[in-house]
Parts: sequence; structure tokens; C-alpha cells
Amino acid sequence: MISSQTVEHVGRRTTLKDLGVSFPQPIEGVTAEWRYGDPWWIVENSGTVIDENIELLFNSTSDMTYNLTASYDKVCANVSLTYLTKDSGIKTVVLPQFVEEGVTYRNVLDASELPEDADTEQFAGFGLSHDYLDENTKIEGECCWIEARAKYSNCQVAWNLKYVGKDGKKESKVINKSYPIGTKISDVLAELEAPKHIAGLEFESWILSDSSMTEISEPMANLDAVALYNGKTTLETVCTYRGESGKIVSDSGMYVVDGKNPSDAVIQEAIDNVTKEVNHFKGLKLSEWKKSIGVNQSRYKMAAFQAVYQNCVVTLKYPDGTSQYIVVDRNTQYTLPTENEKYKDIVWKGYAKGETVTIKEDTEFIAEDFKIQDGKQGGVKLSEDEIARIIQEIENAEAGTTLTIKMNKATVVPKEVLEAIQGKDISIVLDMGAYRWTIGGTEVLASKLRDIDLEVKSDTDEIPTSLISSLAGGKPTTQISLTHNGEFGFRADLTLNLGSENNGGTGNLYYYDSSGKLIFMNSGKIGSDGSTSLSFSHASDYVIVINKALVNKKNGGRNPDITKKDSNLSTDSSYRKSPKTGE
Repeated sequence: MISSQTVEHVGRRTTLKDLGVSFPQPIEGVTAEWRYGDPWWIVENSGTVIDENIELLFNSTSDMTYNLTASYDKVCANVSLTYLTKDSGIKTVVLPQFVEEGVTYRNVLDASELPEDADTEQFAGFGLSHDYLDENTKIEGECCWIEARAKYSNCQVAWNLKYVGKDGKKESKVINKSYPIGTKISDVLAELEAPKHIAGLEFESWILSDSSMTEISEPMANLDAVALYNGKTTLETVCTYRGESGKIVSDSGMYVVDGKNPSDAVIQEAIDNVTKEVNHFKGLKLSEWKKSIGVNQSRYKMAAFQAVYQNCVVTLKYPDGTSQYIVVDRNTQYTLPTENEKYKDIVWKGYAKGETVTIKEDTEFIAEDFKIQDGKQGGVKLSEDEIARIIQEIENAEAGTTLTIKMNKATVVPKEVLEAIQGKDISIVLDMGAYRWTIGGTEVLASKLRDIDLEVKSDTDEIPTSLISSLAGGKPTTQISLTHNGEFGFRADLTLNLGSENNGGTGNLYYYDSSGKLIFMNSGKIGSDGSTSLSFSHASDYVIVINKALVNKKNGGRNPDITKKDSNLSTDSSYRKSPKTGE
């Protein structure tokens, strides 16, 4: 992982601590050493070891950038594991492990575990994915990549069965089957259970979408089987268009047409009946449906359709997570708005305030800077009397004091309170009922503070479930969204409850960045009451992946050489406490 941070108005000599720059913390059980100069992948052990208190010199335009890289006391072994899930087919996830240098691939595989969503029937251990790899290879260097797969006593097939449901719409289900290698496809298709009977349709057989396959030959495979009906041809469609909400959507369907190997005219008529039912975003003018044929068998056709419009859409993404969709003609001169009912002085990322741009195609703009309209602040504020009382308590408090503030229904921490604790060895705890925030005065670093709405919404659905599933590998997850958008100007620790059933486990925090990736931030141990604390300095959408406590009778629950962590499909091996500015 590579992150960057820009700090303005820097003195000629200063430290990272004075600049408010802190090093991302590695996971538990791993120690990081930071250097500046050439990174380790150019020259091993190059650069000068640095900490937050070492003085840096900013003397001219030639040395205004410092590149800092981390090296670890353990090797990051990224295990790309392919396995069979219980109900969603074959999946590949990356499960990085920090290991001692010198352990073998086999050691890492022996310490690996199946994700919680795995089908364990006939599971027979882990192996390397390619024959040319040697299990006795020793791991060296900073990191390595190991492609592995779960092994089973027979070939495992995850069948995705697609058929027409009772309401006339496409339905599907995944079932797992086990076969000896070399089993004929025709035989296994004949053994698959028929779909439920539909009035007017008589099931005939299953057909493989890939007609070139004749036998089961792979240890694991995802296979699509489509239902055929007597005297009919099955037509599967995917239509992608901009829906009534303004968002781009894809609808899939399954239909049957009379006859075997129907003519293009019959197929086109069925397609026209499908696309005419689509409700497009108001104001868009449909030009055509761009068609592509994916499968063209005599009894089964699959076609994808993409709506092409004469005009286009401007998408404005606001700080509160809402989006506005505006239809404009192509090559229109569009002036970016500077305010709406909630925000004013809006500056859009990459553009000047109020800039006029030419819209040639669908274009998205993201609000980068803004102010809240007077009286439009979404969060509930403390009263002036309450703020004055809190400031007085802060002024009277001794160094090392922690003050608990009952927020009741308020969610906004006033800038006056932040200014009162700034630079002091005093902490405040904002008790908001279901959760609480802890802010230390020495962590308030911004030169310009403002009111910050620290409302936390749990169990949201802003992050695609498919992305979370790929990351979590069946582990429990909780999505949270922070109402504020962007940097706080300080670091704050959020304490929330993840359920007492997760006692002893670890909550791993991942940030959903602007490029659609999940980035590991930090983690916290889960207490006996289910509570954990995680650090934030930036508000956006996050997911918490829960590693439940493991019990290992031989060594008290931990392999002595291996420390695990969760990750998305990235092989990144460094972590940060907060997203970089602008994400």
C-alpha cells in the first residue's frame, strides 16, 4: 500500500510529529521499521531509519518531498486461496499471513484455515495451485505470493442452475456435487434434479452453457446449466441502462420462444418485448440498444444489451453521500453549481469554483470543498449553555484528565470544544448511547477546526456485498457509515459493540476508497461485552470484518510463526490509520 499526505505552511526544520504525520500501525505481533531514502525493493536496508521525532530539513524546492517506507520483522506471505463455498460456488480470496523468514510454503499451508463460508465435505487439506511450485521452498525477503487451493477427495463442481421460475422470471440456485475425474458431462446433466414444474412449460433437460466441455476434468469447477423445455428455445438476456433513480442498473431475465433453432426475426421480437418494458431515467432519449451475443446454441441463446442514449447525464456527488443526476445534451456547456439547499461555496474535485465545462459524455463530479448552509447542518448540536459548561470543565481540568460528555441526542462535536482541548493532555469521551468517541487534545492537529458531525450509522449497505464477501471469506461483517464527509482534523477512537458472541476476537477496519477498493486501516480486540475501539481521522464508508477467537490446545491459540490478517484482493503489505486526503 502506498499513501501520501500533503502538509502546507511547513517550517524549514520540523518533525513528523509536529506536522501531524503519524505512521500507520502494523497488525498485532508485527513490528515495523520506517526509513527514508531508497525503498527496500531498490536496495535492501537502504535509507535512514526515522521516527516521528527526528528533525527533517525542508531547505529548497528540491527536497520538499520525503519518501518513507516500512520494513517488517516478518515476511508477508500472501496466500491466494481457491476453495468451494457452501452456496456461492468456487471463490478465490487472498489471506495474507505474516511469517518468520525461512519457513516453507508447506508451513504456511499447514497453518492456513478454510474461510467460514467454505464447504468442508470431502476437504482433504491445502496444496499449491501449480505443479511447478515446490512446497519445500523457503520464504525470504519482505513479502511473497503463494497460489494455493483446497484439495478434495473427488472433483468438486458448483452447479449454477438457471431456469424459468413460477412467476415467469429467471431463477437460479447453486448446488455442489462431487464426481470422479473423467465423468461424462451428459451423465451428470441427466442426474441433476429438474426445476419445479411451471404451467405451460414441460422440462426436457439441462444443457451446459459451454458446449465444448464433454467430461469432468478439473479438481474444482463452476459450471452453468440452463433448463430446456419441450418444443422451446431458452433465451437469456442482460439489459444495462440508466434506471429511474439515475443509477446504472443491469436486469437479467430468462424467456422461452417457440420452436427449435428459431429465426433471427423470432429472437428479435422476443428481445423487443423485453427492452420495451425498461423504465429509463426521466429526460434520457434512447438511441438504440447495442447488442452482443454471448452464447448461440440451437436451443439456448444468451444476449447482452447496452442502452445508448442521444443525450447524457451529469452526476454530482455531495459530501453526505447523496448524488444528483442531471440530463444534458452532448457537447453542452455546463457550469458546476456552487451551492444547493444544504451546501455553499462548493468546489468540485479537479475544477475551479463555478467552472464551466463541456459535457461530451456521462460525467461524474465529486465535491471536494464546501461549507454548510446556515441552519442546514444535519446533525443535532449541543446548546450554547452546554458548550460553555464543557469548555469551563476543560479549562479547570488537570493534565491527564478524561472528561465524559453525555451527548444525549446531539451528534455534532463543536469546534469550540475542540479548540479548548487542542494541544492539551486532556481527553474527552463523547457518549452517544450506542457508541462513544474518545478524542485526545494532543491528537487535535488541524489549524482550522470546525463543527464535525460524528454520527455513526450501523448496518448500512453503501459497499457492494460482492466486494465484502470477497474480502471477508465468510467471516461476520458490519458496515458503518459516518455522516460527516472528509477529514476530521483530529484522530478519534470509536468504541462500538460488535456482539458478545465475538468475545476475544478482532475487529478489522477497512475503508471503502474512491476507486472502489477496501483498504485495511487498523484493528481492535473485542472485549467480553462485545465492544471494541477503532481509530478514525476521516469520515466515509467502512466495513468491519470480525476474526473470531481461535482455540489451539497445543499452543494456546496461535501458531508461533504465523500471524494472520484479513485483506481484500490486494497484495498490499502496509497499513494506515486514515485515508489520504482527497480519497
